[in-house]
Amino acid sequence: MVYPVGFCWHLFQNLVNLTLGSYIYYYAIVGPNFGQFNITLDGVTNTGTAYNSTEQSPQRLWSSPTQGNQEHIVVLTNADGNFTSLDHFM
Repeated sequence: MVYPVGFCWHLFQNLVNLTLGSYIYYYAIVGPNFGQFNITLDGVTNTGTAYNSTEQSPQRLWSSPTQGNQEHIVVLTNADGNFTSLDHFM
């Protein structure tokens, strides 16, 4: 199942409630104007980066550990003032 969102934001956070299968994947555009993000799943935070020397179409930037088939809360937060994008969760 794909959850399309298709927007970029600067210094913004978004809360998403998802009911999915075994894993959650985060896909986003990467490029030179993009930076670090924090992604929190059910209260556990991980940091990643969307920086790349050239802009590229959505890449998988994060995947969760194995999850149960239940509702999960995902919070995606811009961590450094550069752009963070969200193409979709899967």
